[in-house]
Amino acid sequence: MTIELTVAEQKVGYLLSIIPGSVSDSSGMLKPAKCRILVDGQEVANNDGGENRCKHTLK
Repeated sequence: MTIELTVAEQKVGYLLSIIPGSVSDSSGMLKPAKCRILVDGQEVANNDGGENRCKHTLK
């Protein structure tokens, strides 16, 4: 998706938060699916650390 920030949002930021659905792991247990946030093609957030969401503040 493309997000265009207002002048105010460029100053204070705009919080992006992605909460992925669940997927089964190798033992059949549910875990959060992987997610990542790219800004201008560069990864700025992911949930590889075991978190259940990705979040980043755009400015």
